[in-house]
Amino acid sequence: MIIYRLGKHIKTAVVGLFRNFWMTFSAATAVTVTLTLVALFTVLSVNVKSFMGSIEENITIRVMIDNGYGEENLYNASTKQDPFGDKLRAIEGVSNVEFVHKDKEFEKYTKMNGESGAIYERFKNQNPMKHVYKVSLKEGNSDYEGVSNQIKKMDGVYSANYGTGGIHKLIEIFDQLSSVMIFFMAALVLLAVFLISNTIKLTIHARRTEIQIMRLVGASNGYIRFPFILEGIFIGLIGAIIPAVLTVVAYGKLLASYDQGFMISSALELSSMSTVNMVALALFGIGAVVGMIGSLISVGRYLKV
Repeated sequence: MIIYRLGKHIKTAVVGLFRNFWMTFSAATAVTVTLTLVALFTVLSVNVKSFMGSIEENITIRVMIDNGYGEENLYNASTKQDPFGDKLRAIEGVSNVEFVHKDKEFEKYTKMNGESGAIYERFKNQNPMKHVYKVSLKEGNSDYEGVSNQIKKMDGVYSANYGTGGIHKLIEIFDQLSSVMIFFMAALVLLAVFLISNTIKLTIHARRTEIQIMRLVGASNGYIRFPFILEGIFIGLIGAIIPAVLTVVAYGKLLASYDQGFMISSALELSSMSTVNMVALALFGIGAVVGMIGSLISVGRYLKV
């Protein structure tokens, strides 16, 4: 009996969708546009956080040593002694310290400049570069500024810098973009709810005679309301189909491009396909909820039972 009633309610809801086809189409389109933006924002947000984590894991504090500081205080390859490096390792939060001789810095600099770097070879004997220590922090510690400030106070330090300025700027821009996108998504959600509500209203109006007959024969309030609620849910689910498919297909192609070396750095890992599949499934849930809210508004306002 329960399965029979459910089947009958579903059939009634589907008939209602086709009876007001253009209103159904407009409401489903509003849901589609809304969920497309939701998917775009969610996938972007997940990957930006992943990028930030990957970048922070590879950040090092670059400590340049003053040329006037005694070589005996630095790393000695023959004795393996490293007085200055030991001081760096003693700082709380530091996990690894690597010494780079200024000759290697000079070689790296000339290679970075390609063919034009050859003009610097004449200065090799009077190497103007500085010895460098690369300092990495322990996992979970992101206090680069605090550690960098401690290092700057040490004797012999010419400079201590870390490359997170661009990252923080990117995070600020993304936060601002998030606020704008959330505003537009909220506006589109309200529009979708409004259109679904109007679609259900038309369905209620078209079935007013049938509803009156059901009242007379003693149909319960829930029995009368349920098909309209189903109709709204179906509109939400229909609107979620395109965003969900588009999200999975487009992201799959992006991952394929990444695997082929399309991305700039292999250190920047994209979120897994399973994460995006979960986002796609969530879109159907959001669509169903939006549809149900629109239906409940109409059922409560226009169906007085």
